[in-house]
Parts: sequence; C-alpha cells; structure tokens
Amino acid sequence: MYSCSMKMICRCLCVSIVLISLAFPSFAQRDDMTIVHSFFEPFIWSEDGTSRGIYVDVLTEAFEKRMGITVSFKNLPWKRAQAGVRQGVYDGFVSLETPERNEYSVACQIPVAEANMGLATYVGHPRLQEMKTIDKIADLKDYQLITYLGHGWAKRYLTDFSIQFSGNDLATVLEMLARHRGDITVEPVEIVNYNIHKLDLKDRILVVPGVQLSTLEFKLLVGKMSRFVDQLPRLESVLLAMKEDGTFDEILNRYK
Repeated sequence: MYSCSMKMICRCLCVSIVLISLAFPSFAQRDDMTIVHSFFEPFIWSEDGTSRGIYVDVLTEAFEKRMGITVSFKNLPWKRAQAGVRQGVYDGFVSLETPERNEYSVACQIPVAEANMGLATYVGHPRLQEMKTIDKIADLKDYQLITYLGHGWAKRYLTDFSIQFSGNDLATVLEMLARHRGDITVEPVEIVNYNIHKLDLKDRILVVPGVQLSTLEFKLLVGKMSRFVDQLPRLESVLLAMKEDGTFDEILNRYK
C-alpha cells in the first residue's frame, strides 16, 4: 500500500514538472537561443511566420555560423517581449540599452545596428517649417508626440512631454500619424524612410529634413536568467570580426 502511494506521488510530481515546463519555457532546457522582437522593419519583422531583417541576418551569422549556437526568433507585442526576457521565459532582444533594461539584462557592447534619431510628421503639417529648426529634445515640448507601447528611448527621454503611447509597433504609429492623431513621432530616420516606402505612405508621412537628435546603438540584451549570458564576451569578438571582414556592410546592403 505504501509502495503504491509513493508511486502515485512520483507520477504526480513528474506530470506537474512536465506541465510547468510546457507553461513556462524557462523551466525547460532549450537547445536554441530565443530572441524576441516586434515589428521594426527593416531591422526585424515577421513575414508569413518567419522573422526577417538586419538583426536576424547579423545574429544568425554570428551565433550559428561562427559560434555554433542555434538561434531562433519569436515575434511578440513589444511590451510582452521585454517582459518575457525579464521573467526568464526568453533569452534576449535587440534594442537600446537603458537603466531599466540593465536591471534584468546584460548588453553586448558591440551594436548589432546603428541609426540616426530624427522626426516624422504628416504631410501638410502647418508647423513643418518650425520643426525643421528643432535641434534638441527640449524643442519638442510644444508638440503632441506619439509612439508605441514599450518604446524605451521615449520612456527615458520624453516622459515630461505630451506623448501618447499607442499601438504595439511602428507601423501602427505611422498609420495613426497619417490620420493626424499627433504631430510628431521620434524614430530612427532610416527605419521611418524604409517603412514610408513599404507601407505606401509617401503621400501622407515625411521625415522632417535636417533634424538629427542623436545616434542610436541597438544592442543585443540578454536576460540575466538566460544560460547564454556568459556568451556575450565571445559574441563581442565575433561581431568585431564581422565588421572588419565586411560582413556587416554586406548585410546592410541587402536592405537598401
């Protein structure tokens, strides 16, 4: 009787462990490194269930071809993606390094990509000429700003301004801006230009000429709970080698 009871307890424990592993991937041993992302074309996006873009090409080259580590990508709403890394469900994401993110992740100090932070507005905005004179963040105080949920740069630098956080990605924000739901979105110029063309918004959205607020470095941030966090020094060496041998330039040229 006692032996049967013990067997039943062991079986129940085994079933519980399996269920927990299914519900929370961080409890299961995964062979691949899982990078989460949202829509940030051309840097990264999902098409027909497959992740594509500059981040994908750079990290696949670095991890799989040069480090022998299988890497997979998962598309999620941006706030949920970051929360998943914080909780240890996923391994990392590529974005800007911020004090908040540094609390739960470690940044690779060699950027995966760089961009120039500028402004976009809707075609025909009555204050366009004024916008062209903006040369610092403080100049944005008189405008209604709009961005997507989970935007780290905006949360860090624009919290004292009139800003509307709405939607889960840049595509949604650009569509809202095209409908005059705000004055300005603050985004990397290269990404906005790409998406204006991709989303056929050239008659509705424009990048404000001559404005550059800062240069952004997009880094791989690996969660402190990830078993891959110790691979960052090695990754930094690999990324440097890719810059030196021309691989970075070759990847960027695919998206021009």
